[in-house]
Amino acid sequence: MNNKKDWDPNGTYGLLSIANHHIKPEQINNLKNFSVISELPKNAIKVEHKQVLELLVDGLYNRGVEDFSYRKLYENCERRGGFDYQSASGIITFQRPDGTEVIVAGVHRCVFAAVKGIPIVVNRFKHKPDTSIKECRRIEAQVYTDEGYHLYKQTPDQAFKAAYVANESWAVDFAKTLKSLSLKVKGIGYDEGTNLTGYQTLIKTIDTYGKPSVIEAGNLLQEELEDENRLNSLLISGLSALVNKEQNLNDKYLKKAISSALISDSFLTRTQHGSAVQNIAVRFAKYYNGVAKRKSSSTIELVNLCNRLELDPTVLATDGVIVNA
Repeated sequence: MNNKKDWDPNGTYGLLSIANHHIKPEQINNLKNFSVISELPKNAIKVEHKQVLELLVDGLYNRGVEDFSYRKLYENCERRGGFDYQSASGIITFQRPDGTEVIVAGVHRCVFAAVKGIPIVVNRFKHKPDTSIKECRRIEAQVYTDEGYHLYKQTPDQAFKAAYVANESWAVDFAKTLKSLSLKVKGIGYDEGTNLTGYQTLIKTIDTYGKPSVIEAGNLLQEELEDENRLNSLLISGLSALVNKEQNLNDKYLKKAISSALISDSFLTRTQHGSAVQNIAVRFAKYYNGVAKRKSSSTIELVNLCNRLELDPTVLATDGVIVNA
């Protein structure tokens, strides 16, 4: 990799220089191993690999020089099963009066092409012959900025909907889970179910605590959600974490704890940063203990639960919901 001390984030570099600076050799090999799917579109401006290696990236305005994400590039190729020309269009280049050609949009895609040894297609614009380098950069930076504004970013819910229609395995599997829980996201899942908000938290919870715990938590919630139009995924996620870590809990006590949580205005607020799901699990446990004590039944040892959830036990003394439950 290039010497980081000699790297100028405002400098102008070729694609292989960017790759060698930001990507480890074994990571470059990982990219090379991806196949190229679909064919180059006809009647498009084609840039052969030899010319791809001559393209430049101007770090004075293009963050591709300073902030390049191998992980994002790899994940996109892995998700699609290769580099797909059909979804890799939109690369914008400008030819300057001195003959150099710079990439304004599509640095990551061009880096892949450079290390893979394949051509690309571009939308090419040419500066007027008498345009100064300063004015070239101004025009390019304006297009670079406008490109960001034109990109209408999907919400997570919209992304899930599109992934489901695209028949991506994670989305199809999650849709089945939603249906089993009588939940829905953008109409996907159970048609007459409760709307789930913040579904990404629940997906992480499934990965962390397992689908059986989530299904168990969902079954506990179903009766309580009959009159609810929406369910914050943090609530079902926290309950899933609790039932995963605590065995032999009394379902009646848990349902009463759930009822209390649903009518609380503060139950989901001010959670410990980075540990919201675990924090909610402990709040549920404290509500559960309140019911169990009234019934002279066994309670949950909260410090032990915190340790098993890898949550700082000081939350027991600093969390207002827990302290006042």
